Amino acid sequence: MGKLVDDSALSVILLAQKNREATEQDVANLTTDGSVNVGSEAVSIVVTSDVQGAAISGLVINAYYNNASFPSTTITTDSNGFAQLLVPNGYKYRLSFPTQQGCREIADIIHTASVSQRSVEVKYVEQSQADGEAVTVTLQQKSGEGYTKINEGTINVTVDGVTTPYTSNAQGKITFTIPYGKQYIITAGQRENWYIPQNGYAISLTASQSARAVIYTYHNVNTGLFIVDGDGNEYTLSQFEAAVAEGTVQNSDAKLIAVKTTTLINNGGTFAVDIDHLRNRDYGSNCQWNGNNAQFNSIPLNGNSTSANYYYDGLTASRLIQAEGDERGLGTPAVDRALSMSRVLAEGTADERTLPGFLGSVGQWVQIWANASEIDDIIQSVRPNGTYLFSTLTTQKWTSTQSDANNAWNWGSSAYNNNKSSSFVVLPFFAY
Repeated sequence: MGKLVDDSALSVILLAQKNREATEQDVANLTTDGSVNVGSEAVSIVVTSDVQGAAISGLVINAYYNNASFPSTTITTDSNGFAQLLVPNGYKYRLSFPTQQGCREIADIIHTASVSQRSVEVKYVEQSQADGEAVTVTLQQKSGEGYTKINEGTINVTVDGVTTPYTSNAQGKITFTIPYGKQYIITAGQRENWYIPQNGYAISLTASQSARAVIYTYHNVNTGLFIVDGDGNEYTLSQFEAAVAEGTVQNSDAKLIAVKTTTLINNGGTFAVDIDHLRNRDYGSNCQWNGNNAQFNSIPLNGNSTSANYYYDGLTASRLIQAEGDERGLGTPAVDRALSMSRVLAEGTADERTLPGFLGSVGQWVQIWANASEIDDIIQSVRPNGTYLFSTLTTQKWTSTQSDANNAWNWGSSAYNNNKSSSFVVLPFFAY
């Protein structure tokens, strides 16, 4: 690929690093003449408009990496409505466009960086006062290696305290319109023997876009430990070993171990761990939870209790910790590192999905420890020449669980109470 049109590409990467969503590899992916190595996706954005008075130049576009709550970086359109962004491969990114008077909102654009170049074209069109946000909800279930749309699935939509039920069609679709500016809550219905991971049933939104798509994916309530390959296929250990013997998979195809116990399913906390993180003990250097030993108000003061919020939900806790740290100017290195990681399954296919990284909670580590022998068996089978699980588990690792104003919990063979400014390992979990 040739030289980038915008010579500010390097500053974009440096700004992304400053906002703690990029890594040192981002800079390595830029050559000295401004060209891009294969480790990044160059996103070309073109903005047009047919509305009199609407601007296409000088528009500030916010880019959010890996489900960040705050912009990871911003880019500005030139006089032709053109802007360019460089995103490290594997990062999920969301482009948010500014509102303009008299124009419909432009829906956020979401992609996972996986190609060398991508073009994004958006257009501001006139907004009628009668317009609202057109919402399309899709209900689907994970079936084997693919997805099946759910006919006659249910959701509830609550606006101004009034709840309206909806039922999906044969394509799993539900459509409705919400007046601009209104807050609304979509709640997916419970289905026997199926669940939605990570407390994902209820979503709170504000109508601010011309159109919005919401997808709910139900997973079968199969409890246990599952080996996950790069395409997202699940195997029990015996199934995977049989597939290896048949020659249909190799040990190297095993990427993650999904932990789906009844306790985690009931509390929306199922997750996966990277097999090579456990095998190689490859975590990066130790880091602090918070260098100021500050109390964080968005999570429980002592979260090491099964009745405490987020005891089984490290993803939500991690995001709250980072958001509060950003608002108060407090460093959160351990959470930042975990949230900056992600894993992409079935990359480049219609089934592609990104698993965000997060700092596991005490409750989730308890579930790892309760199944340690079985996890160790998996690692010894699929990585026979590696370092096994127990040497990893006894290494002190931060959790997303606060202990008191000055301390947070970390995990070895059990939970330990340590000063937040101490340095320990970060071993990320992945929302599954």
